[in-house]
Amino acid sequence: MAAFNVVVVVTNVILLTMFAAGHPSVFKRSLDDNKEATLDTPKSNLSQCRLQQTPCDVCGKPLNVVITAKNVLQGSNFEIAASVTNEPQKPLLYFLERAANLVTGFKFTSTYFAGLGYFIDSINGIEGSIASKTFWHISSSGVALECGASSYIPEDGERILFNFTTYRDAGYE
Repeated sequence: MAAFNVVVVVTNVILLTMFAAGHPSVFKRSLDDNKEATLDTPKSNLSQCRLQQTPCDVCGKPLNVVITAKNVLQGSNFEIAASVTNEPQKPLLYFLERAANLVTGFKFTSTYFAGLGYFIDSINGIEGSIASKTFWHISSSGVALECGASSYIPEDGERILFNFTTYRDAGYE
């Protein structure tokens, strides 16, 4: 499992570098407290990931999910959390967007990669870097997610952590 996560993280970071110069299939977007965003669901699959949308988009009972972003690595340290309640079952990016709409000072940026989905570039101005080997590691109950924010479908009561860390500290080096 860890070897696969290395491929996912390194691939996403490398793709970010390759496409950052304005490749036509990449779209940057930013979300802050006062903006709504739309979500395109990618067509990839792993055990935790949604391959295809059902006829009703993503179905299920309303969920309560806690989204936490934590940085103790660089710049101003912070830990910010948002309880997103009574929302439909959707990909994690939807819950991250709701968290940004609920909590003043919770902001993030992401880049869309065709066929892969959104890559979380920064949270509250803290951005990952290939040179410093840093990124936003996403986990649930201390376990790294097998897929990204566009395709992971949280469960009711889940606590998702976006932790700014190094490749080494995340076990990828």
